[in-house]
Amino acid sequence: MIDFKDFEKLEFLMFSIERLADQLLQSQKKIIKLTLGKCEFPLSDQVVDVFKNILDNKSTREIVLPHGLTELKQKISQRYKTMGINVDLNTIIIHNGTSPIFKSLFSFLLKPNDVVVLPKPYYPLYLVSALLSSSIVKYYNINTETGEIDFESLLTLVKENSNIKLIVINNPGNPLGNVIKKDDLYKLYQLVDNKFYIISDEIYDNIVFNGQFASMLEVSDNNSNIIITNGFSKGHRMYSRRLGFAILPPQLIPSFQVILEHTVLTVDPALQYAGIKALELEDEVKIITDLYKKRSEYTYITLLNSKIKPIFSEGSFYFSLDCRDYCKKNSFKNSVNLAIDILNTTGVALVPGEDFGLSGFLRLSFTNSQYEEAIDRLYDYFK
Repeated sequence: MIDFKDFEKLEFLMFSIERLADQLLQSQKKIIKLTLGKCEFPLSDQVVDVFKNILDNKSTREIVLPHGLTELKQKISQRYKTMGINVDLNTIIIHNGTSPIFKSLFSFLLKPNDVVVLPKPYYPLYLVSALLSSSIVKYYNINTETGEIDFESLLTLVKENSNIKLIVINNPGNPLGNVIKKDDLYKLYQLVDNKFYIISDEIYDNIVFNGQFASMLEVSDNNSNIIITNGFSKGHRMYSRRLGFAILPPQLIPSFQVILEHTVLTVDPALQYAGIKALELEDEVKIITDLYKKRSEYTYITLLNSKIKPIFSEGSFYFSLDCRDYCKKNSFKNSVNLAIDILNTTGVALVPGEDFGLSGFLRLSFTNSQYEEAIDRLYDYFK
């Protein structure tokens, strides 16, 4: 039985701050929102044109394929091939974004009292999906300074919990912007040793600032226990279009396809054809990545000598600030109160770390054309 009080405590604070910021905007106050991970650049005209053309064509706009367009799966498979990874297109499923994939996978793979292991910090979707499955949640730590997996905490969990069924990793990570090294992915793979499933959320895999991204698929001998989730809302800017995919172990495909047939029926074919075009525009993703790398560097350099600790971001849309000492010294109960004071004082909207299990931290999104002005305001606030 689900305890609804658990969900009442999980309000998505990002949207609460968004609403407060919008109220201040109505009062003519100059607000800069660094909340949503929604790219400031519009969707590519080429992608929009494909979307419109499919909608204008009755034979294509009404395609019903619960498992997704073969053409899109082929394009996704080709993308991974350029990364040196062979992905059988028959192991790819298409969905309305990655959020429902997590919800469906957790419900499918977990029974009550099974243990699911999440990173801390985590993206809140993971926790909500776990609660909906009535599973038991345990956490391993991500070092907030280095962004590395704390293998000691993970090893302890594996030794103490024989009923672990699933572990989640987020690479590149949200909210820290950390990128997990290939050696550590291999170490994780060996530790799990096919005892349970690994879900690797790689939705920011094409937004990496320094070095090369490594997928969990690159370190596995086979794909018997690796699940990859990915989508088009970040690097490809299809934020509100909700198009995502998962790469599943072959043994899960038949059952999961049945789930799709009953719960999804079809993903809008216009979105899927638009996704095919988006995958041909990686040069546009690089422009965004280069810009966000500069913003990451500017944030770190500017705030390094303030009274909070900036955590250098290596990828994704995000940058985190460790404000724990500042909160203690200035009598802020938590980062929610701090974020509200910053919004009222500076007009900069940030996401409290409580959304990610990190009280005393704040998350910034790079996705605002006034980003550097916002950082300058934060420097004045914290100096």
